Amino acid sequence: MAFRTRKIDSSKFDDGSSTDVYEISDGDRLIGKKMVRHPATGPVVKITYQLGDQTFDNPDALMTAYLKALMVAG
Repeated sequence: MAFRTRKIDSSKFDDGSSTDVYEISDGDRLIGKKMVRHPATGPVVKITYQLGDQTFDNPDALMTAYLKALMVAG
């Protein structure tokens, strides 16, 4: 299964930081979103993943929740 990411939003804040939002899909279906928080200086501070109203700190947890939802929808 090949996954694709596509940047769908970018926000800049007054303190110089920014957040980029990416859509994660398997080509046909939306799997979730990836949010990348950039501070004004330095490396990326935080990456989170979202599936519906659930938020995860790593992509493995996102994929596990996605596969469970597919099995339930079945």
